[in-house]
Amino acid sequence: MAVKTTPPSLSGVLRRKALYEAFGKLPPGHALWCVAPAGSGKTLGVAGFIQETGIPCLWLSLDEADADPATLFRYLAEAALGLQQPSLNLPTFALDRIAGLPAFARLFFRALYSVDHEDWWFVRDNHHFLPETSPAHTVLRIAMEELPQAGRILITSRCDPPPEYAALQLTERLRVLPPEALLLSPQESMALAQLCYPELPEEAGQEAYRLAHGWATGVVLTLRHM
Repeated sequence: MAVKTTPPSLSGVLRRKALYEAFGKLPPGHALWCVAPAGSGKTLGVAGFIQETGIPCLWLSLDEADADPATLFRYLAEAALGLQQPSLNLPTFALDRIAGLPAFARLFFRALYSVDHEDWWFVRDNHHFLPETSPAHTVLRIAMEELPQAGRILITSRCDPPPEYAALQLTERLRVLPPEALLLSPQESMALAQLCYPELPEEAGQEAYRLAHGWATGVVLTLRHM
């Protein structure tokens, strides 16, 4: 499997208890949009949650190439291997089907979601790389609309959901986790200091938190220069 369809390998990463609890409160059959600036720890936070729970996961790290529906469907099919359901019979997208993209997307996700697991997650990382006008948003909106009760979708992005997803927000099938939820707490900053720089005094984490206001990358950079 490609790197983009595999959760990042984690070792020596801070456990985000409060963040994991926020993810876990998402009702089945719903999607959660985690929006925060670069360096906030979105990807690591989601990957840590998936690793800790051990729940089957379809993981897709999005990039600019996924704006093309053919590329997107190809990687979605590869990501489906993460659900460990070899019997899935997914339709193949062809360019002559572009006019009927919504109908094809519904058929694709109905096939993809016919998994036997009682609980599973679909992670869409780095959603901000998709241009707002890309037809990929139609595909990924339909992925939410077709989501069964057994599945939940977790999205990371530096931007709020585009207008394509407004109806899902209105019905609350798509919920937004605000940037503040990604900020490190003083206790987490102290734990991060001990994890990354155990030679520093205990108060270093508190000082890094104060200076960086809980922004994860800022805390690390502050600690590095202490």
